[in-house]
Amino acid sequence: MLDSNSMRVRVEQHLTCVICADIDAGAWQCSNGHTLCATCQQSIALEASGEIMCPVCQRRDRVRRNRALIDMASALDLQWSCTNDGCAHVCPLAESQSHVVHCPARSVGCPLVDCDCLMRCDALLAHMVHHRLP
Repeated sequence: MLDSNSMRVRVEQHLTCVICADIDAGAWQCSNGHTLCATCQQSIALEASGEIMCPVCQRRDRVRRNRALIDMASALDLQWSCTNDGCAHVCPLAESQSHVVHCPARSVGCPLVDCDCLMRCDALLAHMVHHRLP
């Protein structure tokens, strides 16, 4: 029988994205069980079909959520640490997606037509003010 620490480690392994190695509460998986975070799953989606080409097994497949794994992660109260540069936010894994969307350290592109800059979200306003000044 696994103790709770061993179970915690195994669940974290199953929640780890095969592309970026981030732990994701969404538990998106191909039918062979290879886990992808939401960001990587979206980045490798095959256009409008909603399918992916799994980077591990090379199977063209629809991803689905592993609800049992999500429930186990919640029951174990797994913690998640933001991986955005300069962000030290830690929260329960179940709350991670909310933080990812609102993280001030997340990377965003400048919305100005003549600018291709990529920066932290919390630097965008200063960048736009500077960019617009002659």
